[in-house]
Amino acid sequence: MAHPEAAWVAQQVHNVVWELEEADAPGFRLLIHDRDSKYCEAFDRVMASEGTETVLTPPRAPQANSYAERWICSAREGCLDQVLIVNDQHLQRVLQEFAGYHNHERPHQGLGQRVPLGTMPPLGEGAIQRRDVLAGIVHSYHRQAA
Repeated sequence: MAHPEAAWVAQQVHNVVWELEEADAPGFRLLIHDRDSKYCEAFDRVMASEGTETVLTPPRAPQANSYAERWICSAREGCLDQVLIVNDQHLQRVLQEFAGYHNHERPHQGLGQRVPLGTMPPLGEGAIQRRDVLAGIVHSYHRQAA
């Protein structure tokens, strides 16, 4: 939907809650969202009924969303703008693979070219090997053990 409204967003959160219950998956402990009017009382009531605490970002503080916005930008530019998504299951699978690459393999400039959730690869003399991620849209490079 190009311009979601409050009723649509509330229905979407109901759908997510039902899917989590059917999958016997754990719910969310905390949800942070901005003060957009599409996050109405019905949205917050559904989250509260599931035991999820809702926290609003500070008013007129665009930097409060900077981490989420950076992730969305990275996912769109590095993945979603280059893949034709066919359904929700495909979207979940693609985002899960990209998130794994992003957090465990991709060097980040803000972290001194380290990865957020991984260990530094050993520096050595072995050959460099390339691994295709997302069917070759993204490449991961590793040094082979010598």
